[in-house]
Amino acid sequence: MDGLDSTRSNAMAFTGSSSHFSDPSSQIRRDQKLSIQQHTGTYIEFSRVQRRTCEEYKAELEEENYHLRSELQTEVDSNRQNERRINQLERDYFRCEQEIQTLNGEIERLENASKEEIVELKSEISSLKSRLYQAKKDIRDKENYISDLEKRLDESEEQVEKLRCRIKTISSRKNSPERGNSPDLYNPNSNLEMATITELANAIDGYLNNTTTGREILADQIKRATRQI
Repeated sequence: MDGLDSTRSNAMAFTGSSSHFSDPSSQIRRDQKLSIQQHTGTYIEFSRVQRRTCEEYKAELEEENYHLRSELQTEVDSNRQNERRINQLERDYFRCEQEIQTLNGEIERLENASKEEIVELKSEISSLKSRLYQAKKDIRDKENYISDLEKRLDESEEQVEKLRCRIKTISSRKNSPERGNSPDLYNPNSNLEMATITELANAIDGYLNNTTTGREILADQIKRATRQI
């Protein structure tokens, strides 16, 4: 009886102790499961990083596309504005040509101008027409054509105005041979004005040297002198 109990006790002890030993197949399954979990986590993390990278790249492309469209629109607007300005300059040049033709006709009708003056005026008209023609020819051939055209147009209009003033001055002369040969074409009354100014200066000097001179007399002298200027 005692031997049977001892055998049972030993068997139970062996069975209990065997439970502490792991099954190799179970350990393999656990390792595989752990490996799968690790790989799955790594893939999920990689997918998240890749998705974020794609979104950032897409955002960069959209921003770059926006800037390119903005630059393109700016260029289009600038070209349209330049085109309008060029068209306006062409109209201004045409108007300037018409004014030159008008001046040329006025020169032909001048009666009080000498031959030398006629030749000089016609030479200036011819030079102005040549510069104007060259400017029109270069309208679309220059990189900075607008600023260049504006400058040349201003110069042409200024020259036209000077010619108009000269023609007006010549036309206003009296039919007098002495006046036609006079070197002072723009101020024919200069001698009279100088004499009047001298008279006025003498009157003031007289008042300063003689304090007894009445203010009314001096004022009358100044008024008479200034009316003659």
